[in-house]
Amino acid sequence: MQVKKYFEKKVSLLSTSDVRYDGELYTVDPSEQSIALKHVNCMGTEGRRSGDQAIAPSDCTYEFIIFRAVNIRELWLDEGNGRRRDLTDEILNPLRSGQNVNYSQQKRSQYDDQQDQGPKRKVGYQSRSQQQGYGDPYYGQQAQDPYYGGQQSGGYGRQSGGYGPPPQQQQ
Repeated sequence: MQVKKYFEKKVSLLSTSDVRYDGELYTVDPSEQSIALKHVNCMGTEGRRSGDQAIAPSDCTYEFIIFRAVNIRELWLDEGNGRRRDLTDEILNPLRSGQNVNYSQQKRSQYDDQQDQGPKRKVGYQSRSQQQGYGDPYYGQQAQDPYYGGQQSGGYGRQSGGYGPPPQQQQ
């Protein structure tokens, strides 16, 4: 099975919290066991939950949402005219188990190079490899720390791990 044949195709997924999301399949990342959708609409729980457990549909479209495979209950391809093809066994289950789904990040990079998509934008997901440090590893920029006057290293800034000198006692 080649995952890339589903890239840019309309898919729907049902989360473990019974919320349905519709969007275009953007990428499948076996190393992070995640699936990214672009141009995503949240359809809510659609009656699968009631009372305070119900989630209403959202009226906005999200540019990207990245879902961890363990948080996805079902995944299907929308084929049009109300028809859909279940992709749970083909993509989702192998991804959850850590198996290779005949896809590599290099193939997706080559696919992206062929597309003229402009600058990459940050999405609402932080991989485990980006969680340490201060600043913005996605853009490779050092964030200015307004509390310490914009200094990132040296002095008593956050990077040195200190809290600053003790207050001087007046005599």
